[in-house]
Amino acid sequence: MIRKLSDIYRVWKKRLAYYIRYIKWLGLVRGIGFIVSSRRGGKLVNLSIPGIAAPVHLRCRSADLTVLEDTFLRGHYEFSLSANPNVIVDAGAHIGLVSVLFANLYPQCRIISIEPEAGNFRLLRKNTRGYENITAINAPLWSESAALNLNDPNVENWAYRFSSNGHGKANSVTVPQIMNDFNLSHIDLLKMDIEGAEKEVMENSRDWIDCVGAVVIELHDRFREGCGRAFRDAVGRFPYEIAIGPNTVVSTLEIKLND
Repeated sequence: MIRKLSDIYRVWKKRLAYYIRYIKWLGLVRGIGFIVSSRRGGKLVNLSIPGIAAPVHLRCRSADLTVLEDTFLRGHYEFSLSANPNVIVDAGAHIGLVSVLFANLYPQCRIISIEPEAGNFRLLRKNTRGYENITAINAPLWSESAALNLNDPNVENWAYRFSSNGHGKANSVTVPQIMNDFNLSHIDLLKMDIEGAEKEVMENSRDWIDCVGAVVIELHDRFREGCGRAFRDAVGRFPYEIAIGPNTVVSTLEIKLND
């Protein structure tokens, strides 16, 4: 009986913290409205975020809510570069929340959002429709142009992983291809959250890494051994580095955490 009561207490304590978090962030009326809406499994909910020009669309009771909190509440991208970026590539864009954050921070910046999974990509397009400076690409980022296989297709919608054996159905894109297709000579910020594919990408970055000014990356050695080593080998020339949440940020110019 005591154990059961203890479990109930922990559940409600966690739920109350969730309620308080959103009410403090969004205000009483909007916060309660979002909390009620977000409990409806399988439904889409619209959310107007303070400081963001257009509402975003989220799938209720899904990983979308964790990504929302990571992006806007936990501050996993609250860092500043020495100069405002002109070009950002967001690889592993999921439903576009980080791209939307950057588009509001840097409205003159060109943003290329890359997301391989079809359901995520539909929401990415929906969430970025109002931003003329965001271009969405439905493909996995890889080290070469290849037909990739989707691994673990039943995992949460933010954790899809790919592998290459020559018989896949997802046609990949590469950083050089993106630069060529969009006539880019420089990428000011490359964001990567690609579930272990960073190993292949960074191991084969010698021909283009000097064209990148800064990288923000979540490393996935828990999925692919050697991700961190491949990243470190590739960015050895970047003199500035900070850690923020699960992300590592390196840059050729000074960077700092936002207050």
